[in-house]
Amino acid sequence: MEFFNLEQPNNKIILKKLIVDSKNKDQVNNFYNDLKTHWFNQKFEVILPIKGTTNDEPLEKIKKTKGSLLSRQSLSGRLVVEGEFASLFQQHNENSLPPEPDQYEQQEDEEEIEKTENILNDKQSYYQIETTLDLILSQEFLNKYIRTGGFHAISQFSYIDSGNVFAILPNGQIILNLNKETYQDLGLVGKASVFKNTERYVITLDSKSKELSPTSKYYSRLIWVLKDRVSPVTLICYYLKDYNQDSKNSSIIHPVQFPKGVKVKRVFNQAIQNVEKYRIPTIEIINQYLNIPSDASEQQQQEHLIKNKSKEMKLLLQDFVNEFAEILGLISTESIIDTDRDLELGNSLLSMTPLPTEIFSASLKGFVSNSLIIETIGKIKMLIKNGAIEYGCINIFGFPDTPISWGSIEHNYLYGGENDQCILILPNNQILSLNLIGTMDYYC
Repeated sequence: MEFFNLEQPNNKIILKKLIVDSKNKDQVNNFYNDLKTHWFNQKFEVILPIKGTTNDEPLEKIKKTKGSLLSRQSLSGRLVVEGEFASLFQQHNENSLPPEPDQYEQQEDEEEIEKTENILNDKQSYYQIETTLDLILSQEFLNKYIRTGGFHAISQFSYIDSGNVFAILPNGQIILNLNKETYQDLGLVGKASVFKNTERYVITLDSKSKELSPTSKYYSRLIWVLKDRVSPVTLICYYLKDYNQDSKNSSIIHPVQFPKGVKVKRVFNQAIQNVEKYRIPTIEIINQYLNIPSDASEQQQQEHLIKNKSKEMKLLLQDFVNEFAEILGLISTESIIDTDRDLELGNSLLSMTPLPTEIFSASLKGFVSNSLIIETIGKIKMLIKNGAIEYGCINIFGFPDTPISWGSIEHNYLYGGENDQCILILPNNQILSLNLIGTMDYYC
């Protein structure tokens, strides 16, 4: 693995070049652990250039043409990609949701609740709740959902630079990032924020510690002050029952029985999918920038990552990262750029790509699980291996006002609250990962 810290005017990009071989458990675990510890994802986007579709014919004409071998290959590739992802990125009607929480509270049989919620897309929904924190930290709820792992929650409608922000991590930790007034009112011991050490304080609770046991005096005081001195909050949350297991069910969202008094709404992620023609670099152009021969073996690529650490290589990569990110942004906003505007944009990558390629693009917006993202990466690698796509891109956008970004790293909001990630998945197990963070944030 190779790291580059690329400074930008109002943020910085951490670039990682690595090989992730599915047969190498250490490589796989390190890569996916990094993904899983970006706890809270607001938006997830997939951009897939379909192989064999680079030409200047309009998409509608290609769809209607059936005679040529190229058009049949194009249609075949598109059908394979859509077959893998169409159901995942399908927009759902809110009317298909199960009964509201007041009806749940009347149901004592958990199996009946499970049956009721089977009508949901079990990978694409989450809860929005209004509650006081003491209810969520009751012993029954801690034992059933938080201590077992897999429960994700983050507060909404409050700002990390001025208000009070709360989060529950799937490892059982509870984060309270508080302004000075609330921190003093609670009277609990925390640490000064690394960003605003006289204005904000962070309290980290471990649900598995003795301090939060039922007989603990600390726990009794905690519940009392949270009920008496903290206003009700809005949280979004979901529960991955099989979060700690490597199974096919690890990305399935499971139903939650919330304590009485919690107002609950079940919502779907907003889903969008589209097939359109855009100009995007081919794999040959990408390999030119990365200075990797297109026919290089995996061992040769690994040797390349070790050898190329020069200042010139860093500058070249910085240009590539900035220009490729700009192209992904154009595709995300459905902006089709004609070649006569290349000089105006000044993007050399785009000018090297005069012909458009058929792109499958799709996104989920709301509260997206890491397990679903990991599952999607596996599908992209399979499509590359099968020859349906040249490579794949995924964009992951964190919440600007999250109290924590990666791992246990405190997050701060300066200009945009960036804690985003772009992953470029290339043939032969190559991965290019770009972590975009705010100027004042740090990453390890």
